[in-house]
Order: sequence, then C-alpha cells, then structure tokens
Amino acid sequence: MKILLPFLCCLLYTLTAATQTVYHLHYNQQIENETVPTYALYFQHEDGSGFLRTRYTDPVSKADMLLEMSLAEEGITDTNQKADSTKMYIRALNPELILGNAKAVRNTPVFLFELNKNSNEMEMRALVYENEKGEKIVDEKASLNVAYVNESNLTKELFANYFQEGDDFLENYFSPNSKDISAAEKNITMHMLIVADTLEKNIGRSCAFDMRRVMQMFAYIAAYIGCKTNIRIVAGKEYGKRSVVSELKLLKAGSNDIIVFYYTGHGYRKAEDTRRYPYLDLRSKPDDDYLRETLNMEDIYKQIKQKGARTNLVLSDCCNTYVGATNATGSKPIKKKSIVPELNSQFVRSLFLNKISVLATAADSTQKASGNPSFGGFFSYFLKTSVENSCSKNVFANKTRESGTAPTWYDILNQAQQLTYNKSRLTYCDKPYIPE
Repeated sequence: MKILLPFLCCLLYTLTAATQTVYHLHYNQQIENETVPTYALYFQHEDGSGFLRTRYTDPVSKADMLLEMSLAEEGITDTNQKADSTKMYIRALNPELILGNAKAVRNTPVFLFELNKNSNEMEMRALVYENEKGEKIVDEKASLNVAYVNESNLTKELFANYFQEGDDFLENYFSPNSKDISAAEKNITMHMLIVADTLEKNIGRSCAFDMRRVMQMFAYIAAYIGCKTNIRIVAGKEYGKRSVVSELKLLKAGSNDIIVFYYTGHGYRKAEDTRRYPYLDLRSKPDDDYLRETLNMEDIYKQIKQKGARTNLVLSDCCNTYVGATNATGSKPIKKKSIVPELNSQFVRSLFLNKISVLATAADSTQKASGNPSFGGFFSYFLKTSVENSCSKNVFANKTRESGTAPTWYDILNQAQQLTYNKSRLTYCDKPYIPE
C-alpha cells in the first residue's frame, strides 16, 4: 500500500493536541439584594468539559467563599430549531463549597459566547440571566471583565487564588514534566492501519477529516513516547476489501508493540447476524455486492488480537443500522481561544504501554453515526479529545476519576460516548430539522 510521504511529513510536522480554554473573570453578582464583586477562574477542555471556581465575600456572614462548578454547553437554535453556529451558552452547574459558609446562597452563572469573525473563534462576551418567560437576557449590571489566560500568563500564583496549598490539581498541573519513558519502551513500534472511504460521494470528505484527525492523535502519542511508527493507509483508489485483507495479513507486530486499526466509512447490519458490532462497507466500486465486500468489526478484532501485541485498539466511526439509512448530520463543534496542555507520562503509559485490547465503534446496534461533512465524525473527534485530555497533566475537569489517578480506556470511552451523545442530540436527520 502506497503512502504519500509529503503528506505524512506535513502531518507529523503539524501535530496538534486537544486544547483548553482559560479565562480569569471579574463580575458582579446579586446576593441578598446586594451587589457582590466576584472573581472567577474559568477552565474548559476542547470537548466542553471543565470547571468554574468563583471567589467572593458573602454579604451576610462576611465569609470568604470559594465555590467550584462544572460547565455544560447549551446550543442556541432559531425559530426553525436549527442550530445557531455563531452563539452558544455555557452554564455553570452543581456548585460545591470549597471554603466559606455552608448556608450561604450559591449562584450559578450563565455565560454568552459569540463568534469572532476575524479569528473564527468563540469568545466570552457577557453574563446572562433568565426572565419569567425563560428567555436569556444580557446582564448589564454584571459588568463582566474577561481576561484570556495564555501560556505566558498562566501561572501558579494565579491558580493559587482558587486552590488550597497542596491541592492535587495545583501540584500536578504545575509540577515539572518528566516523561519517564524507558529505552525499551522507546524501542516499540506503533502500527497504524487506517481504512477510510474518502472517495464516497456523500461522506468521503468527512472520512478524510476523520483519517487525518486520528492519524494526528496517535502520531502525537507516538512522538511523545518516542517510539517508532508504521503507518499503513487504505484510502482513495486503493480502498476495498482486498486491500484491507491484504494489509491485515501483512501486519506483523512484536510482543511489546501497539496496534491501532481505525475505520471511517459506511457501516451496516446483516439481518441474520445478531452480533453487536457493525459490518464495514468495503466496496471498491458502488455496484459491487456489499454483502460480499465486507468484514465485521468483531472478526477484525479477533484477527488483530492474534498478532500478539501488548496493546490492540480496534476502532470504527460508522453507522450500525440496516442498509438504506442515511448518516445523521449536525453542526460542527465550536472552537474557542485555547492553549495546548502538557501530557503526563504516567497517564500515557496507563493507556498505551500496558497490556490491553479495546474494541469500540461510534454507534450501537441499529443506531446511526453522526458528524459533519466539513468536520468529520463526532465519535472520532470526541475520542481524540478524550484521549488527549485524559493524558494531560490537568485531569481536574474529568470527574470520572480522582485527580492524579491514571485513566483507563473505560474512562476514555465513557467520556467520548457521553460527549458524542450530547452533541448528537442537536443533530438533524431530516428536514425541517427534526432532532433525532
């Protein structure tokens, strides 16, 4: 199978990781009919998960209040229930008391983000409140002041205003980063077999985005470890069952190696096969018999496990319903001003340097996969952000495990599943934009 070396060199040169958005805020909130100056640290991952820490003086008890809240994105729709891609709300939820008076009132703010057309990024613009009709109104009295925190002004002194000395997050986030990757581990090989139906007339462009995104993610991890890579691509004119079968036979791995099989394209079910995972549509020509030009994900998984590698990841972003169903299309995830976090070697080792095998796909039995033609599949995107966020030194915003605890693939896939589900709730399967 041919690989375009200029493309791969460009890809490896432009490796990107999931990002995080940090703001330092000052605003006024109304508590017991008093205007209370409030400072806040806003910290959000690219996938939407994150936290808000607020600090102020309770006007009744005069206690120093420090609260933590989770963050949830809320899309904005027009009168036709179509998503507005230029605005969004971020709601703070579930206030938890860190310091202060347990009986004090705890407000949960809602932030309005709007698209900056010059940078094509969503930026925080205002605080809003809800009136009696449930409408969100910009709160002019809040006098919101927003300071974007980048790599140059992201300091431990700033964060220390919102975390107590010795806090796991504070110590982990600002500790020296030691890779601690052994010479033997650097000598392993990560084998990637990427299968993408990039010429399919309806989803080919989306598959091309998926292919690049997944290659970037695993090449980024391999570059961090310092291990070798063996990348094989079945795409374009080379796409088809024969090519996939050939590549699977040629794939040889050592006992310490890592194997990644990834598929993006059409998937379907056979009425007589009750297995949970989909068949892959591996036709090289549209008039080929799809019932013959196919492989089931479970069969591929079994074949790859027999290669004897330490880590086996078998992944697909495709539908898992019956032939004839159309893919669900939604709006692209929204980009914000952001910085790239550092990785944690313990967390990388937990996922990639321990003996484990994983089989995962975008849609359960009879479900559709969702995505956007000019962006790619949502499962591929949220899998990438979940892996990279969980491997970063900041795991505070990931409430699936305690800060400082190494992630598992169970954590990763649960997080990717929930984020994909949240996004797909605003996905439209048919006009006039009926959510399904």
